[in-house]
Amino acid sequence: MIKRKGERYKGFRTKAKQIARDLGISLSNLMAVMSFETNRTFDTGWSASRAVGLIQWTPIAVEEMNKTLNPDVTLDELAAMSPLRQLSYVKKYLKHQQKTLKNDLTKIENLYLSVLWPKAVGLPANKPFRPIGRQADALYVPGTTYMTRARVRKVLLAELREGLKRKNTTTHCIWPWEVVPDLLAI
Repeated sequence: MIKRKGERYKGFRTKAKQIARDLGISLSNLMAVMSFETNRTFDTGWSASRAVGLIQWTPIAVEEMNKTLNPDVTLDELAAMSPLRQLSYVKKYLKHQQKTLKNDLTKIENLYLSVLWPKAVGLPANKPFRPIGRQADALYVPGTTYMTRARVRKVLLAELREGLKRKNTTTHCIWPWEVVPDLLAI
């Protein structure tokens, strides 16, 4: 796991705040999504599968991003980037999700699902769905092989709350950050 050392995370919180502001989404939600996707390391090279990065890009996702956004980047290049640099790609990807797919990313479950499986964003809260590939066990409704938006919301809110704990040492390099007003509505 990478902790804050040297320049690796310098400017990360500032850039994440700007991205959240530019996209009109909660910084807290953005951080929770990246924390969950990187197993709370915010390490761009972290992977539990073939996916890498702050939002766990897969080879297919990178190929699609290159077709639609023309960044001409490889999975290996994304994995080797600093967290600060990779945030630029996170912004491009999420902005594309907002505009092209008209996804409302203000809700934590929609923000996460736009990364995991965009087709699930508009589904009713308790409608079952199965994204391609095996995902984190916590995301599945207990005792089933499917997910729901409600389950995703519950898991991501737990991630958000964990990140906000002042005693949290796992993610101290990035979290906790100041509590923003949008958290009061949770």
